[in-house]
Amino acid sequence: MSLARVNLLQVVLVVTAMTAVTGFTLPFTCLRSSYFVPKNLSPYNSPLLRPSCSSLSPPRRLLASSRPPPALSPLHSSPPPWPFLLLSSAAILISYADRANLATCILPMAQELDWPLSAQGLVLSSFFVGYGLTGLLGGYLADRYGGSRVLQAGIFLWSTFTLLMPSFAQAGIITAVLARFFLGLGEGVAFPAIHAMIPLRVPPDSRSLAVSLITAASFLGAVFAFALSPLLIETAGWPSVFYFFGALPLLWFPLWWLYGGGETAKEDADGGLGAADGKGEERTVGRKVKENDTLQKVYLPDALVPYPPATSSTYPSSLPPSSSSGLSWSEAKYLLGRKEVQAILVAQYTQSWGIYGLLSWLPSYYNKTFNVDVSNLAAFTLAPYLLQALVGVSSGYLADSLIAAGWRVKRVRQLLQSAGTLLPALFLLLATSTYTTTAASSSPSLAFSFLYVTVGAGFSAFTLSGVSCSHLDVCPRHAGVVFAAGNTLATIGGLFSVPVASLLLEKTGNFDAVFALFAAHYLVGAVVYTAWIGEEDVLLGWEGERESEEGKNEGEE
Repeated sequence: MSLARVNLLQVVLVVTAMTAVTGFTLPFTCLRSSYFVPKNLSPYNSPLLRPSCSSLSPPRRLLASSRPPPALSPLHSSPPPWPFLLLSSAAILISYADRANLATCILPMAQELDWPLSAQGLVLSSFFVGYGLTGLLGGYLADRYGGSRVLQAGIFLWSTFTLLMPSFAQAGIITAVLARFFLGLGEGVAFPAIHAMIPLRVPPDSRSLAVSLITAASFLGAVFAFALSPLLIETAGWPSVFYFFGALPLLWFPLWWLYGGGETAKEDADGGLGAADGKGEERTVGRKVKENDTLQKVYLPDALVPYPPATSSTYPSSLPPSSSSGLSWSEAKYLLGRKEVQAILVAQYTQSWGIYGLLSWLPSYYNKTFNVDVSNLAAFTLAPYLLQALVGVSSGYLADSLIAAGWRVKRVRQLLQSAGTLLPALFLLLATSTYTTTAASSSPSLAFSFLYVTVGAGFSAFTLSGVSCSHLDVCPRHAGVVFAAGNTLATIGGLFSVPVASLLLEKTGNFDAVFALFAAHYLVGAVVYTAWIGEEDVLLGWEGERESEEGKNEGEE
């Protein structure tokens, strides 16, 4: 088959895949933009409209009915808490910029300080050791003492060691490793702390958007660091990079204290969120922070707040954290035994092979396969992060639109998680068939490989409204801990993927086996997640079993 036919076939495959995704998402994007949706007239939950997929208009027999038209309900009856979302996103952006800036600075640092490649690798990897150690701890502390306090402590710690990095690096390899280790310790609590606050501050119908927006900021943080660091190095030297990024929290802290960092009821000294009165009923608790001179309430059970009532078919039961005592050992054992939680852990671990592994080896892929010069790599490596940010935020809007249209939360999570894992696997496999080393065909092959890898990495951000939201569905009371457990396994998967990929490269001499390995992990994660994930608060079953046992014991006595 000639090269022209191969390239034509590749173009057709890409256009077909992108058209399928666009054709699927367009109706829901239009639905989202209308903002008001008639109750019981959703084209997805009305039995009268299910047979017709060509139009969103109701059938004639319904229009001819003498009954009055149904009332209109807003898609978001309570607006998202934008100050909290934007400032949380800013915190994640700063954290990823602080971790990514060393990737650019390591070159002039190694030249000035005479660091060998082994020392450079040690300094770079020491961050993940600290990051992996504080994930679960950060989730536990956030669920017990409040995410705002934990997040602020983490930012203070990692920004301090960002500022100290030039001095520590000039003092020697060991101190540079320690600086990166403590940077990881501080950043390890950021995501768990924020995810512990989301069930308290964000209404259910905005949580997909909240998670996608906050997580997309991580991609923008990497882009920010990669784009700005070379300019700072050229104008003021590599130490200026750490001083600039380390000082950014000086702008963030005052804004957080004013607009986003008010203590929730869970952080009040007089009791945890949802403390019961003498009759065993939940009481409404307000936030300490006033927004627009009115006391805002945190998220409580449906009957006690102005959020729209949820049903088991649309949103799972979203009970608040039970108390300020944190996760008990019996609860932890029960959660680990639930397939819904196991689905989250497996999905986080397997997809990290494709996300961390691919992005870690992306510069080497272009350099070794297509002889792309190091000075030109930025154009190839920044594109996936930008596309991930765009797809990530769009996935949040899409998820909330589907749920508002009557889709079950479980089905939405399964759909977007599958899109975020199976599509990247497909495009990775397509990328393995495009490159050659002949001069005549290197340019078109590079273009197609760039397209496949970039689009595949971008589609992986659909998981931000899949597994990245599932802990809020199945365990809202300990969302920080469950997210931290999955994030820790994702870090471990990322640590494994890099050296295993290097061994495959040494054995095979190309990236075919590496991309196939990443695609296999995507596939396994998609299957397990789709089969096991749920949408109900799993701790309700544990509480029911405990009450039954207590009642049985009382009856025997």
